[in-house]
Amino acid sequence: DGLSFQRIGSVGTGAYPNPIDEYEFMLNGREFCTLYLYAYHNKSTPIIPSPFIALNPNADLGIFESMNTVESDSDGSVSQKINKYDLIDNFFIDQEDYTKFLVGLNQRIIANDDATCFAELSKEDGCFLYKLTWLKDGKFIGDYVKPFRATMENIDTFNQGCKILADRLTIYIETGNIDLVPSEPPAFTELTEVKS
Repeated sequence: DGLSFQRIGSVGTGAYPNPIDEYEFMLNGREFCTLYLYAYHNKSTPIIPSPFIALNPNADLGIFESMNTVESDSDGSVSQKINKYDLIDNFFIDQEDYTKFLVGLNQRIIANDDATCFAELSKEDGCFLYKLTWLKDGKFIGDYVKPFRATMENIDTFNQGCKILADRLTIYIETGNIDLVPSEPPAFTELTEVKS
C-alpha cells in the first residue's frame, strides 16, 4: 500500500548493447529506491531487490530458492533452465563485443544481476585466463583460452565453454570438493590453451 513507480529514463553502458531502463519507486510519496531493468535479457529471474525484502522482512523467501528461470530460445520458444545460483554462463554478445576486449582491454569483468557471481577474462602470457567466481564463499573455477579470431563460431564455442564452467562451478558449490569437479573434456574445446 502506498507504493508507486515511474520510469524516469534510461542509461547506457558498454556492457550492454541496448539502454537500461531506470525506474523510481516511491513509498507514501517519498523516494523508496531506484531500480535498473534491462528489458533485452532472454531470461527472467526470481531475484527480489533488497529494498523490497527490507520492506517486508517476515516474507517467506524460500519459495523462490528452487525456481527455474525461463529462457527464450533463439527460435522464440520458451524452455526451462535451472540455474539456482544465477552463475554467468555467457560472456560475449557478439563479434564487436569480443573485438573491444581483444583490441582495447587487458581485462574484462562482468557480474550477474545480484553481484554474487563474477566472470573475468584477462590477458596473461600470450593467452587468456577465464575465471568464474562465486562470491558468497569465494569458490572459483577457471581455464586458459587461446586468443581466437572474432568469428561467431569461435564466440559461440567460447560462450559454450563459459556454460560448462558454470555447470562445473555449481558442482563445486554444492559439494565443496574441487576433486569432484570434472576437468575433461576441456570446457573451451579447441580454444583451450594447455599450460605445462
